[in-house]
Amino acid sequence: MAILDAALNGSIDAINNTITWNTYIDSNQTVRYLYLSGLSRFRGNYSTEAEVYYQNKGEYKLYNRYPLNIELAEGAAELQNNILNAISLLAVSKEQNGIKDSIIKGYQVLISRSSVTRKDIDKDIHDLLKITEDLKKLSAYTSEIREGLDKLLAVMQRRWAVAR
Repeated sequence: MAILDAALNGSIDAINNTITWNTYIDSNQTVRYLYLSGLSRFRGNYSTEAEVYYQNKGEYKLYNRYPLNIELAEGAAELQNNILNAISLLAVSKEQNGIKDSIIKGYQVLISRSSVTRKDIDKDIHDLLKITEDLKKLSAYTSEIREGLDKLLAVMQRRWAVAR
């Protein structure tokens, strides 16, 4: 997992994949430190751990460790491939083959891009919405594909929120 953002002025060390917050906390005071990390594009089990240290008389002491295990049932890559397979398997009339082929080509271009900036992701979102609209032109049942595209749109929106 890569750390993408840390709230409350957390200092991110991208090389060691750590965040440091140096904060004075009064006794009985509660502080919540939040960070955003990006998971792999592939399904799997991912683990991370937060270690909390405190300083007493100039010496840092471990207060506690907080493990977090995340099971990602379907990563973005699998989602993209499942959508592409479902579009490819659509049974359409000869008259609609051109529309289907155009949707497949546009979708393949979309998922092949490595978009990292907000401008890039804006284009991806626009293209994804166009593909969703084009699916409505087909007489085949596309509800499951559109549900997959909705999930992919949510992924893109999260990526846009942390992009620069």
